[in-house]
Amino acid sequence: MSEFGKNLRYHLVEKRYSRYDSKPLLRLIRKATFCLSIVYLPLASLVTITNNLVVEDDEYAAILLSGYAYSDYDYWASPLAFLGSYPAWTIYFNLMNIRTDYIFDATVDDLKNILIDPKYQSIVLVGHGSKNVWRATDRSVTNVEIKNWQPLFTPKKGEWIQLSCPTSDVYPKHIGELVMDDRSKVFYYSGEKVGNLEFVIDALTGFRLIKHQTRKRRGGQNRS
Repeated sequence: MSEFGKNLRYHLVEKRYSRYDSKPLLRLIRKATFCLSIVYLPLASLVTITNNLVVEDDEYAAILLSGYAYSDYDYWASPLAFLGSYPAWTIYFNLMNIRTDYIFDATVDDLKNILIDPKYQSIVLVGHGSKNVWRATDRSVTNVEIKNWQPLFTPKKGEWIQLSCPTSDVYPKHIGELVMDDRSKVFYYSGEKVGNLEFVIDALTGFRLIKHQTRKRRGGQNRS
């Protein structure tokens, strides 16, 4: 091994920069890299082929990823959400013969254009929000904007899936109920707040958690 290689190995593997051992972290990184190359990349490639070449229907699901996470514009938010959700969410919609279309750093105008475009029948929103709000990259969109846009589009027949906090606001109707032709097709979390854990679960399982909470909540409402 060359002198450069020995120095590199020393600084990356052997040298201790604090009282904590860095070897467990390096082992974790190696395992993550292995899983990425062996599992994720082949699956993502297969899903891309299926989404673009196998699915024959021209119906699309628009997945809008907000670039607002902790500040006015977080450049990392959309790519991170895409990497975590792309295989499972694309498979979810492809099995219904629906193609997916990811919109990075989605703005209010992106949402408006998707509502107007008839090829988009399902909409997934990722970002901060509430029952009456979704925080796009540039600003928030509320029930007020949707009502103003209603003359421009026909109610959607797919699904509205909103991965944001479900806090109650001033309007009785959920923002998605103003878009869809049936309120039963609107899915959102229960309670007041959700965190990254809920998003990760739904990103990996194809919306299982948010759908479970929605159906459980509606089941309780139907019994009351």
